[in-house]
Amino acid sequence: MAVSPAASPSLSAPQPPHASSDTNDSPPPPGANTNSPARHAPWRLLARFLVLVLNFLPVILTLPLWLYFNWSLIRGVLSAPSSGASGTGDKAVSDITAAPVPPLWGRWWVDLLTACLERSGATFVKFGQYVSTRHDMFPVEMCRVLSKLQANCEPHGIAATRKLFKQEFGMTIDDVFEEFADVPVGVGAISEVYRARLKPRNGFAENTVVAVKVLHPNVRDQMELDLHILAHLAEVVNYCFRDAQWLSLTDEVRVFSDMMRAQVDLTVEARNLVVFGQNFKARKGITFPRPRLDLCSERVLVEEFVDGIPISRLMEAVQGRPALAPLGRDVAKLGIRAFLKMLLADNFVHADLHPGNILVSFVETRRQGWRDWFTRSPSSTASALLVPAGATSLRERFGAGSASPAATGTAVTSASVENDALADFLAALPATAHPQLTFLDAGLVSKLGPASLANLKDLLSGVVSFDGARVAELLVSRSATPSTAVDTAGLAGEMGELLSRVRRDALRLAATSFAGILAAAFDMVRRHHVRLDGDFANVGVALMLVEGVGRALDPDVDLLAFVAPFLLSSASRGGLS
Repeated sequence: MAVSPAASPSLSAPQPPHASSDTNDSPPPPGANTNSPARHAPWRLLARFLVLVLNFLPVILTLPLWLYFNWSLIRGVLSAPSSGASGTGDKAVSDITAAPVPPLWGRWWVDLLTACLERSGATFVKFGQYVSTRHDMFPVEMCRVLSKLQANCEPHGIAATRKLFKQEFGMTIDDVFEEFADVPVGVGAISEVYRARLKPRNGFAENTVVAVKVLHPNVRDQMELDLHILAHLAEVVNYCFRDAQWLSLTDEVRVFSDMMRAQVDLTVEARNLVVFGQNFKARKGITFPRPRLDLCSERVLVEEFVDGIPISRLMEAVQGRPALAPLGRDVAKLGIRAFLKMLLADNFVHADLHPGNILVSFVETRRQGWRDWFTRSPSSTASALLVPAGATSLRERFGAGSASPAATGTAVTSASVENDALADFLAALPATAHPQLTFLDAGLVSKLGPASLANLKDLLSGVVSFDGARVAELLVSRSATPSTAVDTAGLAGEMGELLSRVRRDALRLAATSFAGILAAAFDMVRRHHVRLDGDFANVGVALMLVEGVGRALDPDVDLLAFVAPFLLSSASRGGLS
């Protein structure tokens, strides 16, 4: 909750989710629309709309040509499939994921769309990223291109950050922090992050290093304008393309709007971090940054600064190095089990698990004295974070990403040298060291309702038991709009064929690609107009991403082998129907 400049310097913690109060001054629940479009003057909406039209004009003018040459793909989204058609043939599941997707003619148009989205600001970058996760609704190749959207944002500057901090807490940055970097360590579409050191006062530990996340000025106001325009555009598309009504774009925009409003209220992320910390407090090797609830508001979040390297760097370092294969296998298992715990045990899932949001560090646990060897008390042990000799942190030594494919030869050589250095550090880790994963940016979470969670567990049970007819029946009967599904018998036949091939692969002891199963299933539901719940589809995409990271670390990882024990545990508690 924000503290006005005139208030006392004492800092207030954010209220619990949906806190109620009898006064009229009680804050709205997280994610509530506190900046309703109705408050915007019509001229502002019109001005923003005209700016967007000019920005997207090249895309609009070339759209008819692109649609003409890609109509076979678009028709697969809009029209019903031919009865009994199957797009998988008689291939193994591993072949399905390796097979090329139907080509998009004019890839330049999708690249043009991506560039226009990036130029249009945070809302449209996030919307493109959201669309890229809906493999059940849009062509695969389009989703792949849009998934590479990046927010090319300039930092808003330290002066704006100082002003905003004073507005939120009634105190200056110099009142609270011993050190505060003038340059952010990261800049995103919605916020930027600074590294700082707290002063030893007001109960703060001395020399506590923290990360300070600050929203960009006016980002919430701009977002509300854009969401209002997107909602009207979705209504226009639904009206003009009657065959696309099964997509229910208005509902998707509504879901996306709720997600965006949660991301621009940093008290939501603080609460999520507290919940994750509680859920994983007894789980060795998984951590989340601890928020400072007394230094948290809707526009500022102060949390523990965590040292580590992006998991993408580890993925590069273990490639082609057999000596590091056991380490890659351990990290893959740790991450997959953490995700499945979020999904199937806690029903509280981090919904933004791309590799940049996962840090890896290495901890050595030591006994503190010779007497402590005779006790197993946790208080008798100390954990030390391992860093390379001569470096103060892993982030300082290995935090930079590798060079891009377009980099110069010198940059590529430098990246190779850095990977070699990281590999040498990993190979020299003591036998007593163990990996630790830290999950960042917890502003977005998926929490399924009781019915949706039961649906997910039943579907996964059907996959694990290779019951294609049961899976198809569940997909249709428990979809958002069962009446829009077409050729359900054909869907059951295709799903049965797919899971039969999965069973044959399992009998040959071949690692089953869960991503391959989901990709084929998404293709089926799209062609048969089965509209999945948004959270449900996002969980499926998250499973694909987690398996992709796991396989980069350990090519033999089998996600199905990890899913089965969680489902058995749930069934023993009566969690499966």
